[in-house]
Amino acid sequence: MRSAREEFETKSNVKTFGATVGIVVTSVLVSMMVLGVYFFIRSFWLFAHPNFEFSVPKLPSLSLLSTGQIGDAPKNDPNATRSPLPNLLPSSTKFTQQSIQDYVDRLSTRGNSLADSLTPEEKFKLGDQVCQGLSRGFTQPDVAKGFEESLKAHFPKITGVKELVDDVMDSATRNLCPPK
Repeated sequence: MRSAREEFETKSNVKTFGATVGIVVTSVLVSMMVLGVYFFIRSFWLFAHPNFEFSVPKLPSLSLLSTGQIGDAPKNDPNATRSPLPNLLPSSTKFTQQSIQDYVDRLSTRGNSLADSLTPEEKFKLGDQVCQGLSRGFTQPDVAKGFEESLKAHFPKITGVKELVDDVMDSATRNLCPPK
């Protein structure tokens, strides 16, 4: 008579190495499937919900301010004779000189210390980035959020970024790229 153990006993020739390889291959395949599903869902989400990434132009004035070296930068002497070179406004094919002048003047009269530390060219670059975001179909809050996050990432020690963003957004939408 045979016992139940003998009746249902199976013999296997798989060695420990073969079992280990099988487990590793299965684990890798399952991991790849999980990552594939994650990246598929993530790419769909990013396609359906695009974010505006504000490309911060080179801003030497804010770089000096954020590193605490602004005291080393040459200061504008209000009594000095005016030379046309340092105050030249940038030229653009997209904007008229008058709209650039109005934008820079409006931004300068807001009383924002960060905006006052920027050169007209730096102010224009920021306004141009705002207009590019708006022309690509992003809303003003999306552009402002991306703008603020980018400035905080590039210049984490600077305070008053929110006010600078608000002033640049307001001046740019009124003078450089008014809503249609």
